[in-house]
Amino acid sequence: MATAVKLVYLAGLAIAAVVFWSVGRWGRRNADDLVPAARSAAARERKLRSLRRGAALCHVLAAACAALVVVYLMVY
Repeated sequence: MATAVKLVYLAGLAIAAVVFWSVGRWGRRNADDLVPAARSAAARERKLRSLRRGAALCHVLAAACAALVVVYLMVY
């Protein structure tokens, strides 16, 4: 029973890592398309920076999930 729980935990972390990485990559690639061109130049740049920071955070979370999977596999 405990082994099944561990496998579900690892699978969940691995899926979370893939989802976070994919969302971050999509957000970084499409940031220019997500911000309306009708905004002023300064407001557009602020929004682009915000979206890119969010994408970078998704990449950091994906790396953290992947690191947890690796550590968990090494320890147990």
